[in-house]
Amino acid sequence: MKKIFLILFLVGALLTACLDLSTEPQLQGTITGKVTIGPLCPVEPCDLTTEQIYAAYDARKILVYDGDTVMVLYRIGIGHDSIYTAKLPIGTYVVDIDRSGIDHSGDVPQKVKILPSDTVTLDINIDTGIR
Repeated sequence: MKKIFLILFLVGALLTACLDLSTEPQLQGTITGKVTIGPLCPVEPCDLTTEQIYAAYDARKILVYDGDTVMVLYRIGIGHDSIYTAKLPIGTYVVDIDRSGIDHSGDVPQKVKILPSDTVTLDINIDTGIR
């Protein structure tokens, strides 16, 4: 009888260790969005190569500041598909762009609140100022 109890106890302990039975919510959320950058050429048609267009996205970052906009906490790269995404701890942040040259955007700075297991979508249009 003791052996059966011991075996059941060990199997139960093993299952508990393998399964996540905690009810604690995730303490992270996600921020994501599509970034549009333009114009990239002073005249149309724009004859940039794919590599040059990718470089325009690689050169820019999405900045995530603390809620008081005192310190940059995260620098998020923009993918070649023009999407940025990152997991952030829950909290309130200010999102902005890394203003290279004369880049500007009417979409940021923007205050966002990250909630557990939630996704915040913030699309950003960057005007390069090229005319």
